[in-house]
Amino acid sequence: MATLPSWHSTDYAGHKFNLKVSDHQSIVRRWCNIIYDEAHSEMEANDEYKNLRKYVRYLMGEQWTARRPSYRAAPVDNRLWTNMIQLVSYLTDTRQTFEVRAEDKKHEQTAETLNRRNSAWVINRDCDMVTAMICMYSAVCGVGYARQKWNAELDGGTGDIELTACGPNEVILIKPGHDLQASHGLIYEKAMPLAWFRQSYPLFGDLVQVDTGYSSVRTSARYSSPGTHSNIPTSASNPFERFLSWMNSAPKPESAIQMGRYREFWLKDYSVNTSYSDVYVGEMAKGAGYIVPPGKRLYPRGRLIVMGGDVVLYDGPNPHWHGRFPFAALRINQIPWSWFGVSELRNQIPLQDIMNHLMAGILDITKRAVTPPAQAASNAFTDAQRKNMDLNMPGLMAYYNPAAGPNPIQYAPVPQLPQYVFQALNWAKAELSDQTGFIDMGTIAGKGLLPGADTLEMMGQSQQALVRLKVRYIEAFFREVGEQWIANAFQYYRTPRTLSSVGIDGLTWTDWAWNPDDVCPDPLDRAEHWKSFKWTILPGTMLRSQGDPERALALQLRRMGDIDRKHLYKILDKEPIYDKVEEGLKREGADALVNMLKQKMSGIDGGGGLAPHVLKELSDMTTPKPGIM
Repeated sequence: MATLPSWHSTDYAGHKFNLKVSDHQSIVRRWCNIIYDEAHSEMEANDEYKNLRKYVRYLMGEQWTARRPSYRAAPVDNRLWTNMIQLVSYLTDTRQTFEVRAEDKKHEQTAETLNRRNSAWVINRDCDMVTAMICMYSAVCGVGYARQKWNAELDGGTGDIELTACGPNEVILIKPGHDLQASHGLIYEKAMPLAWFRQSYPLFGDLVQVDTGYSSVRTSARYSSPGTHSNIPTSASNPFERFLSWMNSAPKPESAIQMGRYREFWLKDYSVNTSYSDVYVGEMAKGAGYIVPPGKRLYPRGRLIVMGGDVVLYDGPNPHWHGRFPFAALRINQIPWSWFGVSELRNQIPLQDIMNHLMAGILDITKRAVTPPAQAASNAFTDAQRKNMDLNMPGLMAYYNPAAGPNPIQYAPVPQLPQYVFQALNWAKAELSDQTGFIDMGTIAGKGLLPGADTLEMMGQSQQALVRLKVRYIEAFFREVGEQWIANAFQYYRTPRTLSSVGIDGLTWTDWAWNPDDVCPDPLDRAEHWKSFKWTILPGTMLRSQGDPERALALQLRRMGDIDRKHLYKILDKEPIYDKVEEGLKREGADALVNMLKQKMSGIDGGGGLAPHVLKELSDMTTPKPGIM
């Protein structure tokens, strides 16, 4: 295979390149197509990838693959969907225990500003919902990806950092390593309208051709006649949908929106400047380039090649200051011998099949009991009678040939199901519930048991051991997302703006001003200043339910007076509202004391009265002063 040549200029204006444009297009296009086929072939060899169609079909309830006769039952008790939603809900019930920390104490104020900015970003960009989709990808497919990029169209055109969920067919690794950033490269693929290519890449965007794989639609014969578009088309708009969609040999109509194939090749390129003079890499006129002296690496932050169809739209350095692939991978069931993790459905589908087949057998026997099969002598009834007679009709009058004997109609006996059939069904249900690592309260209630709160807590803690490792993988995933976010915040948040975040009481919203000069006064230092901050998260603290035993113990200690209220609020994650609660309690206590003294001194209980000025002085003494706690 031909090597990938570098692409740089010997002049600042970018008019003198090391290759002709036509030669560069041809060589890079050929190299990218070869490396794409190679990476895609390696991905297709993975067992989890081969089973994706089956996993999605089972998850959506299509669990009977073979065609069954109409008289045979085909029930589906889709426990897979219930287990999946329960797992994803549990894994995304998190709290923001991560924070940005400064390596130098003189930057602690900047770190606090970044933490507020990050809290606003997590809420405003619905990062919890994006995480839920990534967890779904990881649980079903074995791996899910997060893509983090700057989107200039967000927030009314002011732009913001965007976090999106990607599936295994949108992100393909080139020579995977032990983690995503250790891989040699990464390919991102999606479909985009042709008009978008022309707008985003004016120089070569017009050359991008329509991709029929993305621009064809699937129609239903039930709602449209051949050659019409009366139904709502379903377009395979992304690679994952295109992979899962059924394909037939019939020609498909062309979509009204013409789509092109968009690919990003993120590479680790170790090329160096072998000339004897400085060269220019990137778009110097746009401030996205740099000078490389002789003997230095041309792409120290990595290389990015963007293709639209077979047209090279961009070939230059990684635009992100952090120098990483702008993706993070989540594998909640990692294994050391494969990049893909193990799907949650891999071990659950056989149990689901057992349940379905046992329930189908029970229903078939039940139908035979309700409408038992009958047998009669061939000469008992005429052909017309046999055709129109329903032996299960109430009050049926059947006239038969006396030559057929005294009992012309006999019902076949219905077999009795053995008890172990129901035992096997209950075992499959219980085993399928145990796969999730959660307590099935329905099973406990069905056994007539009523365990105490402490017993339930111990059972929950023992079963959640299956989930704790998954949570640790999510924490490592968020660490990668956060480290990229710090660099992106310094790089892209360049204009002042007003942001909204949750207030100190944890219940209301508050507005505050973001000024990039407060983070780094010198714009020239931002490209390096972000390295002074680290994204930290304490292991085992992110999942909200993991702190339940500690919170229960803290409440018990508070009732006994062994800890103070402030420490209790800290354990309950309610520390921001401590000051307001204390102020309210002191005000209520002062009012109660004054009211009691008024009653005592007004003669109601035999006492005398107090002068008005004495009551006023007492009230002033017991009322909290502003700013004094």
